[in-house]
Amino acid sequence: MNLYKKTRALLAMFKYFSYDIRRYFKHFNYINKKNSLDKFKGELIMNYHVIEKGLTMPETRLGFGQAAQVPNLIGLLEEYLSQGYSVKELEFVYSLKTLNEYLGFHKKHDFSIKEDLIRRIEALNEKCNIREQSKQCLYTEQEYFKNKDAAFDLFAITRHSVRNYSSKDIPEDIIAHCVKVAQKSPSSCNRQPIKVYAVKDEAKKIEILKLQSGNRGFGHLANTIFVITSNLSLFQNFPERNEPALNAGLFTMSFLYALHQQKIGACSLNWCVSVDGDRALRKLLEIPDNEQVHLVISSGYLPERLEVAASPRQTVDKVLKVIQ
Repeated sequence: MNLYKKTRALLAMFKYFSYDIRRYFKHFNYINKKNSLDKFKGELIMNYHVIEKGLTMPETRLGFGQAAQVPNLIGLLEEYLSQGYSVKELEFVYSLKTLNEYLGFHKKHDFSIKEDLIRRIEALNEKCNIREQSKQCLYTEQEYFKNKDAAFDLFAITRHSVRNYSSKDIPEDIIAHCVKVAQKSPSSCNRQPIKVYAVKDEAKKIEILKLQSGNRGFGHLANTIFVITSNLSLFQNFPERNEPALNAGLFTMSFLYALHQQKIGACSLNWCVSVDGDRALRKLLEIPDNEQVHLVISSGYLPERLEVAASPRQTVDKVLKVIQ
């Protein structure tokens, strides 16, 4: 490519990517922190999810979260109230219910929580007239998979992110079958850009989990770690800049459903890492430079009993907008 074409390409790239960057920079919750209801909601979800995950760990550590997560969530709820936002919003209500469940869980196990935290939670309950506890989902393995062959709506609604795994190995032919099913996902002009790295090597799994920061307390139990990438070389121009991630999302959901149908539990793990972290994974798995890493998935067969986070969903009217 001559200098003229390179210059035009760079200018076009700047135009398209700056269009995305401008919007992200304007609205993401970092510079102008918590200056809108949606930003508050995002922080509440991030914080309550850490606590509800902690309540469903294979071996929940008593007293977890007292140093940071619990006081952080309490502080967010107090600040939310000071801004005059509605106490009926799902994110606020569930956050407080999660704190109540946290207290109830520790009371059940006769473990003392810091008095200041209890006092602040009780003050929030009193002010908002919310006394209920959230309730994480407890299953036997048989109960969890009872709808694996049901109609799709029931099948999909009863699948959860699972963080409890047994030591049973997932056969390679089962993995290959799940990948084959996921390959029927829509892809841009049928270019099929997705690659799946199925990692069983114990040393490599440990290194991947060190690089990915959201698996503490359960990642070490995973029988197989999947890394999902897309081949950037299959895309043609700058308007397609979001297609690799879109294709990865479509494929991954189908893959998760296929694992579920095979009675395998799985949990999607973000790949929000530093540049050095991304480079380290590429070197570890010999991922080519033309592939973009999108996410990691922990997986395994289930133990006899397990708990999964409730993670309530919004009502449809909050999500659906019909334009006539």
